[in-house]
Amino acid sequence: MTYQLPEGIPQTSPKDTNSFAYASVVRRWPSIITNVIDSVYQSNALDRSASDDKLQDGKAIIQQLSKLRHEMGRDQPLSDIEDTSAANTHIYNDELRVLEKHSDNTWFTAPWLFAECYMYARIRSYFSNSTYFQQYDPFKKSKDDTFKSSKASVFQLARAQQQLITNTTKPTHVDESIEIMFLEMLQMCLWGNATDLSLLVDLDYADVQKLQAVGKKALEESFKKIIKNDIPRLWQYISTKRGGRIDFVLDNAGYELYTDLILADYLVNCTPFADTVVFHPKTIPWFVSDVLPADTPALLNQLLNAKDFFGEDSQEVVDLGERWKKMFDDGTFKMSVPADYKLGTPSNADFWCTPYSYPQMPDKAASLVSDLQKSNLVIFKGDLNYRKLTSDALWDPTTPFQTALGPLAGQFPLLSLRTNKADVIVGLERDVVDTMQREHPDYRISGKFAVVSFVC
Repeated sequence: MTYQLPEGIPQTSPKDTNSFAYASVVRRWPSIITNVIDSVYQSNALDRSASDDKLQDGKAIIQQLSKLRHEMGRDQPLSDIEDTSAANTHIYNDELRVLEKHSDNTWFTAPWLFAECYMYARIRSYFSNSTYFQQYDPFKKSKDDTFKSSKASVFQLARAQQQLITNTTKPTHVDESIEIMFLEMLQMCLWGNATDLSLLVDLDYADVQKLQAVGKKALEESFKKIIKNDIPRLWQYISTKRGGRIDFVLDNAGYELYTDLILADYLVNCTPFADTVVFHPKTIPWFVSDVLPADTPALLNQLLNAKDFFGEDSQEVVDLGERWKKMFDDGTFKMSVPADYKLGTPSNADFWCTPYSYPQMPDKAASLVSDLQKSNLVIFKGDLNYRKLTSDALWDPTTPFQTALGPLAGQFPLLSLRTNKADVIVGLERDVVDTMQREHPDYRISGKFAVVSFVC
């Protein structure tokens, strides 16, 4: 791996028994593997027409998963991934040789980011090498169940979005009402379920003064939880853009993807900042809830069939699904990987499922960088993308975000929207660090605080 962190800046590791990394290896990861085992077992149990061969195929996967969980609990060495069809297998196995030389190749000694990516790649290998489960997503049911549980927010946002789109024509100039609405939409996308939707629901574009007064007050309140806030700098940049493209490097499927589409819909229909939006999913089941290419058409179908999926009618939800489907059909919305993508097919998007940190992108995925350079703004969603942007390293929290990006800094306009759920954090003022450590010692991992980081 070409890019190297500066001397004295180690990556997060479970060697520190007080770290979130250690807690993940001890508790989170075994639980995830157990859930995958349950998923395969249920798939076989519920398939009344399953042949003996399919049942045996599922049992073989369960045995491999159980062995993986056993190795993890006993801190055994990370073994080579055996998946000849996967584009990234050699990347993981080559890095294992490097870690072995430094005696950092076991579950409790390997860098946290590498080991976590490795776990999902190895889990994927069991399905890839199978006969009947090659296209199986063991996390699909949990994604759908989580989205279904967000019904109230889904319906509420759909009503607000339909009202917004109906009452707005795409502007050619920018005023204060667009700024406030942009900031509110951005926070909705940042916080997801935690966002305060009251402003969106109460919107009345016939009363701009009300929008400005209510909006400013609401934004000031929610800004307090954003401990690194580059939104004002982002606004200075994006408010000058007319037309072109915006990209989303996606995080979670379900409700978070839904809010990403809400923001994208707003950007192309209610602002002059973009005409098209490109969405970047993962190419293997990844970190439980990450978006796969098939998750987007599945979400559209869930909206179009709201009564069947949510158990309740909502014309606004159906209308939203119909409009978004049309936007995908006419190219306003695009997926970087086709919706009918078959898991295991080589793709330029495979980079997202490597163990590489994003500062290595210019060296390891030059064509991807070239593509992203066509964008007005690349929005990286979520905690994992933030960990990869910053190499999941133990930087001093006051380290500038641009420094942590290494060679990626300046390649394209980059926005990171992240609620804090892991140890790594950069870009903070010293007084903020001191206050957070004193008053909220778990601020790095609790999910109650956020950072919005922008580099142009």
